[in-house]
Amino acid sequence: MTPKTIIIAAGGTGGHIFPALAIAKELQKLGAKIIFVGNKHSMEEQIISKTDITFEKINVQKLYRKFTFRHFLFPFKLIQSIANSIRIINKFKPDAFVGTGGFVSGSVGIAAKLKNIPIFLQEQNSYPGLTTKFLGKFAKNIFLGNENARKYLVIEKSIFLGNPINI
Repeated sequence: MTPKTIIIAAGGTGGHIFPALAIAKELQKLGAKIIFVGNKHSMEEQIISKTDITFEKINVQKLYRKFTFRHFLFPFKLIQSIANSIRIINKFKPDAFVGTGGFVSGSVGIAAKLKNIPIFLQEQNSYPGLTTKFLGKFAKNIFLGNENARKYLVIEKSIFLGNPINI
């Protein structure tokens, strides 16, 4: 049987990155090839570059909660980051996408949807972020770290498993 290739995306905070890394390590133990996608010059790039996991960079901007002139760049950076994510998907031909939240997951998740790649999400928090709420509509499953998140997501797709940790 051919090993599966899984694209994992996370970024912005360790709260998104470390669960993604724990999932990546477990999938590697099962024989999967992991491609981790993150923002260039970021915390996720620093963390993942110290592992044996392939890291692919995109340039994505978060959506700021307060007004800033950076909002004017957001649509252009979003389109660029989705296009770069499609390029990565075309290069590695993944069997699935796993997103653990953060703005990086949004671009890669949209690209996965456009390329008909199955989407799986892991939400660590009791209140899901914008990315998880948006991508949850397209996900096959949403794995919850906190049971309280279920009420904000597609209930039929939500499965409580707890948060993945590195050991």
